[in-house]
Amino acid sequence: MADGKRNVNARKLRETARRANSSLIGSHIHPSVQRGGRSMNAGSVSFASGRKQSRASHGEVRNVVSHAYRQSGAAAMHVGGRDFAYDIHRRTRARRIASIAAILVLLAVLAVSVGVFVYFGSVGSKLALRDSDATAALKAPQEKAAYYVLISADLGGTTAASDLEGPDSLVLVRVDSQSKTMGFLGIPAETAATLSDGNLHQLRDASKEGDAALIGKVSDLVGVDIAHFVKIDRAGLLKLVDAVDGVQLDLIEEIDDPAAGSDYLSAGPQKLSGSAALTFLRATNLSKGVQSQAHNQAAFFSQLTMKLFSAQGTLSSASLLDKVSPYFQTDIPSNDLLAAAESMVGISGSGVSAAAIPGSIGGSSSSLVSTSPRVFTPSKADWPHVQTAFVEGGDASSAAQAGEIDLSGLKVEVRNGAAVTGAAASVTQLLSQMGCEITATGNAEQQVFGETLAVYSSDHEMQAKAIVERMGFGRTVKDVGYYTYTGDVLVVIGGDYKPVS
Repeated sequence: MADGKRNVNARKLRETARRANSSLIGSHIHPSVQRGGRSMNAGSVSFASGRKQSRASHGEVRNVVSHAYRQSGAAAMHVGGRDFAYDIHRRTRARRIASIAAILVLLAVLAVSVGVFVYFGSVGSKLALRDSDATAALKAPQEKAAYYVLISADLGGTTAASDLEGPDSLVLVRVDSQSKTMGFLGIPAETAATLSDGNLHQLRDASKEGDAALIGKVSDLVGVDIAHFVKIDRAGLLKLVDAVDGVQLDLIEEIDDPAAGSDYLSAGPQKLSGSAALTFLRATNLSKGVQSQAHNQAAFFSQLTMKLFSAQGTLSSASLLDKVSPYFQTDIPSNDLLAAAESMVGISGSGVSAAAIPGSIGGSSSSLVSTSPRVFTPSKADWPHVQTAFVEGGDASSAAQAGEIDLSGLKVEVRNGAAVTGAAASVTQLLSQMGCEITATGNAEQQVFGETLAVYSSDHEMQAKAIVERMGFGRTVKDVGYYTYTGDVLVVIGGDYKPVS
């Protein structure tokens, strides 16, 4: 007999079986008893309960099993069998265990819920923006649409004189969780901005009027609504970089700027610690000055974000978020940050791009200020193309690189192959402004081109790509003898033509 069955007293089981079998009353008495003339035996059977004894005496039996059933091999279910009592005992015990288990599960769920509530409350309090009016300028994005996040970093200076008030790094991030892409646009802190006093200032000075003023100026500059804001200072950046065990970057050029820090960084792959990262972000002793600095800042924050979002699953991401939450401030709730991280799990390097606003820095000729500040002015020729590529989710980096290519003296022939009135004249004017020498213009022999083509000879591929990027439509095609034209590049306008400025 199983261990569970030993807990049921065998003698009591036999006694219960004997009493139940002998309680044959009325029509349920065995035929042999009726024929022998014996009377019903209810009075000779004793029951533990007086109520049961009374019912038996009046011929009431609640549990009756026929001889046919008792003899059919189902003895395990017979009221007189030991297994019947054991089964009742087993079911009662199972119900008790199930009830206890349900209570334990409920308590566990409540404990986890309380823990999650406490966790998000703790992390949220660390992340919350302090002494900021940023939310006044932020606008919630549409559901499932791409949205923009502004990162403002105060890097401090190596000396008191170089420690300027306001952010030293501004990076606007375009996040598209549907396509799993992120674009990072570096904005020089020195970018020209007219503030509430009517005077020309550097963009960083807008923060003196509040975070909302800074967000508003960036929004106007790029032409988008900004949904979220992130602030980080020098101390937080150092700890954040070390918390993720450094940031891996492929440096385009060496960093050797004593005004930025004591770290020397050679060109090529580098793993930046907190100190090296500060030097990298501050350096302006570069080929294109603050434009190169802004590009470096965009590239750095793109890789830092990728590393923060690389943790797989909620628990590991939550653990990392709890670890780094004291090092920056944001309006984004902690649960939304985790959701954003989870939505970007699996994002590849090809889904992340980094670019900077093209332009140059110099003094201002504005008569509104007594002392002209050194301000960065976006390029009128190249910034619109980079801006469009960034906002539309394209490769702003390629657009920026195309803007750096000199097209002066490039011989270009323009033909209208889409029967769009004025298209050839408009493109011709744009190419002339880029410095191209127009050799011929007019209609193509056939007006059937569905897309614009920039046909190039083997020596002018980069220039043809720059033309396509700056126009904002079309594709490049290498000439293998199918086209006849005069000059270095043939532009055939197709059905994808868009008016250009």
